[in-house]
Amino acid sequence: MPWIGRYIVAASLICILAVLANAVQGIRRRKLWLPCRFFTLNTASLTLLGVVVKLPLDLNNPMPGEIDQMAKLSSVVFMSTAMANFMPSLALMDNKDIFMDMAVLGILVMTLVVNVCIELGTGVIYSEKVEHIVVMLSLVFLFGIMCFSTLTVPMIKSHLELKYRERCQMIAVEDLVEGEKPVEVELKENLRNFFIMAETGNPQFVMARSVTCSACCAFCCLNGLLLPEVSLRDNLFGAHVKSMSDYRNRHIAFPGFNPVEWQ
Repeated sequence: MPWIGRYIVAASLICILAVLANAVQGIRRRKLWLPCRFFTLNTASLTLLGVVVKLPLDLNNPMPGEIDQMAKLSSVVFMSTAMANFMPSLALMDNKDIFMDMAVLGILVMTLVVNVCIELGTGVIYSEKVEHIVVMLSLVFLFGIMCFSTLTVPMIKSHLELKYRERCQMIAVEDLVEGEKPVEVELKENLRNFFIMAETGNPQFVMARSVTCSACCAFCCLNGLLLPEVSLRDNLFGAHVKSMSDYRNRHIAFPGFNPVEWQ
């Protein structure tokens, strides 16, 4: 079981590094939004997320320690953060890929919500119940927002293509009206115009500036604030129950002796 825990940590680390790579790319290009290049909605990222949320999906292994309960909550919060980061990547996908990946994501989200609700009902999750409920509701809202956003992707692409053609025609008309210019001036103006068209006509940029993407980021920030609040409350008022999860501990039993446990 400890190897499964290490496997979960490795999958989480890969996802975090991919998100950081997107952030570094956006900062280097001086963008006010995070372009989705390394962490996008695809089969590989969904497989990694399936590993990351293994802890809250496990109904059989009791995790009574405070750290264990916190690990379940952090896995669900990680899922909501990943869904918010997927939003800009929807704009670059075709209809078939969007349908398939959203179907897989929906199955993963619904399974996670149902399993956490079962754990809340059976007492497997006995701590941070309010926080779990808040995160579960936000996951459902996030998935609904993503579903509605996917319906606008074909319209956004067609609208951007139409605007791009209109702008190209306007540039050609302006060149005819203004007459001949020095080569350096004309080249500089054309580069500036086409650069602006390429940046503002990027489907990811349009999706990132949309109201739905802003709502997803708001839910993500709200869920992220729950983790330090829970950690501070547990450190100040918690009972400090020792972690007894099989994902962190190993047990060996000798004949005639009680099991020996070490971490």
